Amino acid sequence: MQDAGLVWPSQLLAKLKQLGEPGVGAGMGEGPRFGVGAAPSNTTNSTVTRVDTKPVPLSRPTPRYTESARAKGIQGSVLVSVLVGEDGNVKSIRVVRGLPEGLTEEAITAVRQIKFKPAMKDGKPVPFWVGLEINFNIR
Repeated sequence: MQDAGLVWPSQLLAKLKQLGEPGVGAGMGEGPRFGVGAAPSNTTNSTVTRVDTKPVPLSRPTPRYTESARAKGIQGSVLVSVLVGEDGNVKSIRVVRGLPEGLTEEAITAVRQIKFKPAMKDGKPVPFWVGLEINFNIR
């Protein structure tokens, strides 16, 4: 049996801090150091460092387990940092730690589908970086 799923920000912050990701889950303007699809500088610089409420995911899309990863028995987690925009949509995804055989790409595809309730600061929606973990396990 195969299993793939998302771990939400409250469970991930400690893991990302262990990996040395600056500002992950705290909305720091620089965002993480690693990744794909780097956010435009004007987008990342407009993120705030402190908010009244953090983004809340409203959906949990299931990532697809690739045939080649299953055939090779690859399991693990993809860690990503996500910039959630004022509209609750994912604006940028940066891979902190990926997996081979197309699993990183499948994780990114799933994360792009997530809709969030945006972070709020002084009653207004604001852009904010959050960390997510996408798990791939064969049972």
